[in-house]
Amino acid sequence: MEESFYHEFSPLSSFDQYDRIHRDSQKLTPGESQKWISPEGIEIPPIFCPSEEKKTSGGSSRKWRIAQPISYNDNHAEIDRWIALAIKHEADTLFFDLSSTSVDIHWLVNRLKKEKAHAVFVRNQGFTEEETCFIDLSNTYLCADILGHYIGAPSQRESLLSKDLHLFTPSKTNSNKTLYVDASIYANAGANAVQQISFTLLHLNEYLNGVSVQGNVPINIFIKVAQGSNYFLEIAKLKAFRQLMELIIAEYSFSTSVQIFAVPQQRNKTTTDFNVNMLRSTTEMMSAILGGADTVMNHRYDKRFNLPNDFGHRIALNQLQLLKHESYFNYLPNVTQGSYYLDYLIDELKEKAWRSFLEHEQAGGWLNEVQRNNLQQKIKHAANEEQERLKIGERVLVGSTAYQDPMAPSASPLENTSERNSQYPEAVTPLTICYLH
Repeated sequence: MEESFYHEFSPLSSFDQYDRIHRDSQKLTPGESQKWISPEGIEIPPIFCPSEEKKTSGGSSRKWRIAQPISYNDNHAEIDRWIALAIKHEADTLFFDLSSTSVDIHWLVNRLKKEKAHAVFVRNQGFTEEETCFIDLSNTYLCADILGHYIGAPSQRESLLSKDLHLFTPSKTNSNKTLYVDASIYANAGANAVQQISFTLLHLNEYLNGVSVQGNVPINIFIKVAQGSNYFLEIAKLKAFRQLMELIIAEYSFSTSVQIFAVPQQRNKTTTDFNVNMLRSTTEMMSAILGGADTVMNHRYDKRFNLPNDFGHRIALNQLQLLKHESYFNYLPNVTQGSYYLDYLIDELKEKAWRSFLEHEQAGGWLNEVQRNNLQQKIKHAANEEQERLKIGERVLVGSTAYQDPMAPSASPLENTSERNSQYPEAVTPLTICYLH
């Protein structure tokens, strides 16, 4: 079948393809080019041909899990309802962000003992020793990114850096502790793909340099990433990151278990023609799945301008259900394999990100570069460049800067996103969501 299918097409040599493109390019106006330079500095040629060396974008198809965020508050009946709805709609993982509220951890754990779903507890300030001993559920991950919290709360840097990193890595008695890197902070602050890969590797390596391992218990590594709207580049970003991460982990003597947890980027979600946010998040989750994410979680399309609500959560979960059970993204073969374009992007991202990683490691590593504001300034520069491209029309935000529908619904954001964190006078500049506008 495959041979007869391709036999239908007459062969066209690389020379003939370039010649045809050259003839077509004569129609270009002065100043236009056949090539495009991405914000990461990657030169995208007009066509891609197979090289003599057979390559692959790697990996077979993998199963992935659907995660559902659960908003924790003091109303246990409401939390119980959210958990029941998530399980009913076949969410595989329950995601609890416990950073901004006091938690009755005993009640929550007892409630989760009834369920078979994975549970992820996130609290960037860390968990107490009592809590880590009490939470003994299987398929449970305690995620505390104290280094990531250090950027967001520099006024607490002394107490954060005095914490022992071994409290957040597994031991024989507490095997559910997890080394957690919230890499979504880089994407949402405006970092480009190369910076996201490089800075996440630096972040992870800072942890790996400081953890202590007790016995032969493997270290659970949990990486949260945010996917943007450049579809193929985002697929390549995850593949390139995983390959470079494996190189770094191989330099350490302890065994590891790695999971990539992907969410849609928040900074490109709009309040004008806000229903388009659902289209953006759908393609972002597709790129996460094809890029090899282990777990995918969706945000509400109205998260920027509306409080948590049943409708927004239901739509977000339905988007994932449609991808998994009706679009069969759970059973796809490795459809990215053999893509010359993806192979090229992966190689370019790996080369540029690895060079950036080594440069910052030689300058003292993640913590030193954050204290000197080097990483923050580079992210700010990338974010400003993207905003400028949006302003002059090189970057398109459908429904906001282009293809605007005057009849489309719009809303006001919940917060004043133009405010920057001026309350922090310290050397460390916090990373916050830098919305496109």
